[in-house]
Amino acid sequence: MKKDLNYSLEGYTLNSWYNHWSSILIEDIFKQHKKVLPTVGLIKKIDFFIERIPFDLKVTYFPEEFMKEKLKEKNFGIELTRVKQICKKLSIEVKKENKSDRVLNIQLQELLKENDSKEAKQFLNELNELKKEIIEEAINNPEELIKFLYEKQGERRFDASNRFF
Repeated sequence: MKKDLNYSLEGYTLNSWYNHWSSILIEDIFKQHKKVLPTVGLIKKIDFFIERIPFDLKVTYFPEEFMKEKLKEKNFGIELTRVKQICKKLSIEVKKENKSDRVLNIQLQELLKENDSKEAKQFLNELNELKKEIIEEAINNPEELIKFLYEKQGERRFDASNRFF
């Protein structure tokens, strides 16, 4: 359990650090435009104005649940189930020890990366290529992802603020 807690804390810390600095970089890019007036944290829920219209910048990640849905639609199935199947076939084991599915999936995939078998490499390549394809589809046709993000956003983000996602 201590390992899982350390793993989660490390993930949270890295995630927070990247989120903070990527938000700052994105805001800096916007602020370089002549029509953008930055608020520099002076007004709550407003990061900048564009032609007098206030905006609250929100940086988000490609949602795991959206990826899960898309993998199923593409007949890949449930990622963790497929990862467990290939690991079992290659005699790769890791103790469950109250790990979350997410942590278990990450750890098993790390072990697959370390495995020299052609089958492990082929499986990981197939999974990564499929995920890239799903992301490219979302970039080229973002309407479905936008709808998903809107419908699944938490209460924290559900207000009338003008936003960039």
